[in-house]
Amino acid sequence: MARTNVVKSMPINLSAIPPQCEHCILGKQARTPVPKTREGAKATRRLERVFVDLCGPMSVTSQSGHLYAMNIIDDFSSYVWTIPLRAKSDAADALQVWHRLVENQCGERLKIFVTDNGELLSNAMVAWCGEHGIEHLLTAPYTSAHNGRVERLHRTLLDKVRTMRLACNAPTSLWDEFCATAAYLTSLTATSSLNGKTPFELWFGHSPSLSHLREIGCRAFALVLTHNPKLLQRSVPCVLIGYAPHAKAYRLWNPATGRVFNSYHVTFVEHLDTLPADLLPGTLVNVDDGGLPPSWDAIASTPTTPSFNSALPPSDFINPVPSTINNPSNVSSTTISNSSMQLPTSPELSHGTITTPPNLPTNLPNMSTSIPNSLVPSLPIPSELTFDPSFVLPPSIPATPPSPPCAPASPPRAYDPAPPPLTPQSCAFLP
Repeated sequence: MARTNVVKSMPINLSAIPPQCEHCILGKQARTPVPKTREGAKATRRLERVFVDLCGPMSVTSQSGHLYAMNIIDDFSSYVWTIPLRAKSDAADALQVWHRLVENQCGERLKIFVTDNGELLSNAMVAWCGEHGIEHLLTAPYTSAHNGRVERLHRTLLDKVRTMRLACNAPTSLWDEFCATAAYLTSLTATSSLNGKTPFELWFGHSPSLSHLREIGCRAFALVLTHNPKLLQRSVPCVLIGYAPHAKAYRLWNPATGRVFNSYHVTFVEHLDTLPADLLPGTLVNVDDGGLPPSWDAIASTPTTPSFNSALPPSDFINPVPSTINNPSNVSSTTISNSSMQLPTSPELSHGTITTPPNLPTNLPNMSTSIPNSLVPSLPIPSELTFDPSFVLPPSIPATPPSPPCAPASPPRAYDPAPPPLTPQSCAFLP
């Protein structure tokens, strides 16, 4: 302020640096900032340096009784392990079991592991490290930033745990299941710190296959493999929450019972399966059905093909009126089925012979359905009438009309000059 003349009457000697004030240090001291850049060289092989730390205690005890999670990350490959613990005192034994597992798996020996000044600092751990020739590095007291690699892992895993639990709508007591799933998926995810490679590839030496992965939180139907009655459902609806650590199976949670189990025979319904997808774009099948009735109506409406009888004509084609058979004066017309025309039939009946009607039209309209010649001579004739062989059809009608579309054409039949007499038994078919 004196240099900028903000105040007056304030003499200051700037010839020497003012000494530090202990009282200011005591009243204002804060944490020393930790550099955000990495100090020291990165590991060049697996298990050369490993970072270990405990996360917890959690606010809720898991369904399996766990309260802590010990997270481990390899410095070279960034491969991740998470081990659930019931108490802090179980950390040393769990670390030794993990050590034997990974050394047998990769064939390398653990050189250095870094922890804080907490649960893994004990005389038993010092003796174990001396026995296996492992260097145990510690962070400064209350300086978790020196173990920042695993501290950042805590945040990464817990963010994924919260997200997956909310997607599954699962209770908080399943946090250890989601923690194991998060660690598994993290090792299968490529990262820029590894030049776009996955931790799995650097640890096992080959790229991973992700064909078995499914959407966490999707609907999963697990097949019932035990004794199941034949009339009950074949599967149980569940929710996918993870992958079995020691088997080729999926970890499923049954919301109805709260049970978590492994199963391989699972059918998944992911969110993309519920959306419409293209099958055959632009293809329409059976769009114009022509107003066809249902199958049972179609069967009932199908025209029935009449059966031909050599002795009696089918009533569907020729329907003589019973009252006019024995009374020729009342004969007016003969009804022809499947045709819209009625031929006048008022012939002069004399001496039992049929003559050509005088008023028969010479030009008849086109008939949609014609009568085969084979049906004409089979008409029952009363006993007092005889058949005239000289009867012929008018010239306007074809000698051999086409067969009706509803039945195949019958072979021509010879005319019977003397048909049998009409008896009450032969007229039984008449209405």
